[in-house]
Amino acid sequence: MAVLVDLEIAAEAFDLGRVTAGDDGMHISLDRIVPLTSDVMPFFWAEGTDFEAFERRVREAPIVDSLEAIARFDHQVLYRVQWSEDAHDFTSILVESGATVLEASGNSRWQFCLRFDTHGGLRALRDRCREAEIDYRIRNISAQTESTETNARVQLTPGQHEAIVTAVEAGYFDVPRKTTLDELATGFDVSPQALSQRIRRATNGILRDVLDT
Repeated sequence: MAVLVDLEIAAEAFDLGRVTAGDDGMHISLDRIVPLTSDVMPFFWAEGTDFEAFERRVREAPIVDSLEAIARFDHQVLYRVQWSEDAHDFTSILVESGATVLEASGNSRWQFCLRFDTHGGLRALRDRCREAEIDYRIRNISAQTESTETNARVQLTPGQHEAIVTAVEAGYFDVPRKTTLDELATGFDVSPQALSQRIRRATNGILRDVLDT
C-alpha cells in the first residue's frame, strides 16, 4: 500500500533550499514536470520581484555550476539549475529511500508531499535522517489504497501510523497472534491501554475509508 507523507523541513537540510533561501521574500517551488534524466531537482519556480539579485545569489553558491531561466512571467520564473556535485543530505536521503516528490515549496522552511511505494520507504527515510541528524516535522500521513474507480486516502497521525505498522509487522493481527499488546507497548512510551486505543483508531479509519471506497 502506498504511503503519502506531508512533512516540514528547514531549507538548510538540502541543496536547493540552502542556495535559494533568503530574506527577499522569494518563494520557491519544484516544477511538477518529471525530467527524464538522472539529475535531482533540476527545475524549480521562483515567485517574487527582485529576480536579478536572486539569480546572482544562487549563481554565487559553490555547489551551483549554472542557473538558466527557462521561462519568465510577471512575477514567476522557471529555472534550471546544474549542480557541481552529487546531491547530499536530505536530497540524497529522498533518493535512497525511494521517495517520489509530489509537491515541494518554501523559503526558510519547506513543505514536502512525498509518496512511498511501501511503509519500508518511510522507515528508511526516518532512519537515514536520524543517522544524519536531520530534523523534520511530519504534518500528516495518509495510507493510499487504489481501486479501479477511485483512491482512498486514510488520514493517520504519525503515532497511529507507527503503532499500526509495528503491530502488523510483529504479527499482532495474525491468527494465532505472534505478540501481545503488553509486548508491543514496551516499544512505545505509552501504556498497553493507550496503545490499544491508538491501534483501534487507526484500524477504524482505514476500514471506514476502504469500505467507503
